[in-house]
Amino acid sequence: MSEQDPFKKVVHRLEPKKRPVVSTSIDDAEKLEELSQVAPSVNTQFFGDGPQYVEDVETDWDGVEIEKSEGRKWLIISVCAFSFFFVGCMLWGFFLSKNPQSEESAGMKSEEVVVELSYEEKSASRKEAVERYLSASSVDEKAQYVRDAERVKPLMEEYYREHPLQAETLSEDYLEEPMMGKDQVLWRVRTREAKAGQAPYLILETSDAGESLVDWEADVVHQPSDWERFIAVRSTQPHTFRVFLQVAQLSGFHGYEFADYTKYRCFKVTIPGRDDYLWAYSEVGSKLDAKMLYMVTAGGRRNIHSAKKVHAILQLRFPENSQSDMCVAIEDLVQAGWLR
Repeated sequence: MSEQDPFKKVVHRLEPKKRPVVSTSIDDAEKLEELSQVAPSVNTQFFGDGPQYVEDVETDWDGVEIEKSEGRKWLIISVCAFSFFFVGCMLWGFFLSKNPQSEESAGMKSEEVVVELSYEEKSASRKEAVERYLSASSVDEKAQYVRDAERVKPLMEEYYREHPLQAETLSEDYLEEPMMGKDQVLWRVRTREAKAGQAPYLILETSDAGESLVDWEADVVHQPSDWERFIAVRSTQPHTFRVFLQVAQLSGFHGYEFADYTKYRCFKVTIPGRDDYLWAYSEVGSKLDAKMLYMVTAGGRRNIHSAKKVHAILQLRFPENSQSDMCVAIEDLVQAGWLR
C-alpha cells in the first residue's frame, strides 16, 4: 500500500443540494438512507437523478387540502348569495315599475303623517266641534263629538234618561285657552253661561289631524255612583264620586269611628250642584294619606290648611255598623282632577 503524496493537491467539490425525498413507509425510508451513503457516481449510475417518490409535499398534509376545499366552498356560497340578492333587486325593481301607484300611495301616507295643521285651523276645528256638540238633539249625534265615545256613550244614555237632553247655542263670548292634561295639551273653551251642576266651559282635545272632541264626563260632572242612595243606605261598598276636597283637620269633625284625632285625618267632601257634604277620613301615616296630602298641597307648594277646593275622584265607603250618615272612610284616591 503506497503512501499518499503529502504535496498532492486535494480538490474539495461541493455537491448541489438534492431535493428531499419523502416516503410513506419505513422500508422505503431505510432504503433511501442506504442509498444516501453511496457515492454520487454510483447513485447516478443506477438511478439517474434519484428517486422521485413524491411529486408534491402537500399530498401528505391533509389539513392544507381541507383548507383549500373550505375556501372554495365559502367562495361558492358567497357567489350564490350575491346572485340571489342581485336577482331579488331586479325583481323588486320590475314590480315597482309595473305598479307605480303603490309607491305613490306610500309617499302620500308618509306625507299625511307629517302634515300638521296650523293653530288657526285647529282653533276653527274646535269651534265647529263645540257648536255641533251643543246643538245636538240626540245622544247618537252628541256622541260623535265626545272623547272615548265607545265607553262614554252608555253613560250618556243612562244620564239623559234622567236629565232630558236639550240643545244649546254657542255663546258670543267664545274664549279658549290651553291647559295641561295627563299626557297632552287640552283646551278649556268658555262657551256658555254658568248653570247649577254644569261648568261654564268645555274641555277639548285636538289631534294633529284637527279632530276635536269634548270631555262629556267633565262637562256634566258625571257621577259614577248615586250620591243620595249611597248616603241613604250607608253603603259599606266603595263608591266612586267626582268631588271637591278640602283639608279639615282643624275645622272638621272627629267622632264615632273616627274620633281619634291623632289616627285619622279629616277632609270635607262636596259634589257640584249640592249643598250637603260628608266628612271623609284617611289614616294618618298611610300611603293613601301621603297621596292625599301631596295632592291637596300641590306637592308641598300650598299650605295644608288652605281653603282652596281641590278636584278629585275618590272612592268612599261607610264603616261597618256606622253610627253616622256623615262620616265615611276614603277607600282610594282614584285620581287628582276630574279628567280621565
